[in-house]
Amino acid sequence: VGSSVILNGDAGGLRDIAICKYDLAGTLVWVKQVAGAGDDQGRRIRIDKQGNLVFTGIFYATPDFDPATGTIFNLSSNGWGDIFTCKWSAAGAFIWANATGGIDSDEAYGLGIDSASNVYVTGRFQRATDFDPGAGVFPLSPIGLLDGFLVKYNASGAFSWAKQIACNASV
Repeated sequence: VGSSVILNGDAGGLRDIAICKYDLAGTLVWVKQVAGAGDDQGRRIRIDKQGNLVFTGIFYATPDFDPATGTIFNLSSNGWGDIFTCKWSAAGAFIWANATGGIDSDEAYGLGIDSASNVYVTGRFQRATDFDPGAGVFPLSPIGLLDGFLVKYNASGAFSWAKQIACNASV
């Protein structure tokens, strides 16, 4: 089974994300990168019951979330920083990625996976944000300066629902 970790490295003043997989003896199995022109940061990583890696964080600009050489899966941020959620196989192959964010900086803080491999992400958002990364629209607007959120994606990365956690902060 082994374990995986997120490393946020510094490449020319901006951070990129590296994910490493080690076997039970501590031997490096593989290392893959998410990189773009902006500052990209991994925040949480989990492994589902099939051994797939699910990770979340924030990104700027247009990083490539597909670690395979010669293939690209870019997500583009809407503002200062948007939230990404991504799934790779146990072998480090791209499965899916999606983005959520408004025109200001939004951040992911927590990540969970249930027994059906549904993915849950928590964090905060500052302005009106569409939480459905697909063709649909699920807008939420903060009541105060910023609010928290909980969003659910199914095992295939499709949006299920989002809940707002009102902070009522006015400054």
